Amino acid sequence: MRENRKIVFLNWIINIIVTIVFITLAMRGIDDLTGTYKIDETIRNTKEIRIALEKYYQLTGTYPNLSKDGVNNNLNLLDYKDKNGKMISFADVYGRKILAKTYGSNSIVASNKVYNIQDFSNITERGGWNYDSKGNTGEIHPNLPDKIYIEKVNWFKQ
Repeated sequence: MRENRKIVFLNWIINIIVTIVFITLAMRGIDDLTGTYKIDETIRNTKEIRIALEKYYQLTGTYPNLSKDGVNNNLNLLDYKDKNGKMISFADVYGRKILAKTYGSNSIVASNKVYNIQDFSNITERGGWNYDSKGNTGEIHPNLPDKIYIEKVNWFKQ
């Protein structure tokens, strides 16, 4: 009887260990999937913003000041009247009234804040966007560290 109890006890311990390992692996898989989703969405959002910036530039001859206070949450603040009095709205060109966010992680909060910088080697990696409107390039990149997700992404090359 004692040997049967030992076998039952060992079987119980093994089941607990296997369950813990399975749950750990499942959670890692979920993190991988959500990380991949966040990467894909951030890349998609980056492309959409870049397209809107170029369309706006073609219409106005300037890039909008996305880093101006409040603009990230109200793109209508960038409305522009051309010399003929025609209203050109970045929100309409972009198709959204609020700038898209970069996704966060455990250490970085999702953000749509825009940092106006000219030197892309001097970034903060706090979330949001790094944008060069002063250099008249309209260049924009996610303000995220390369190692934010399991898959490492060089956001400057995106």
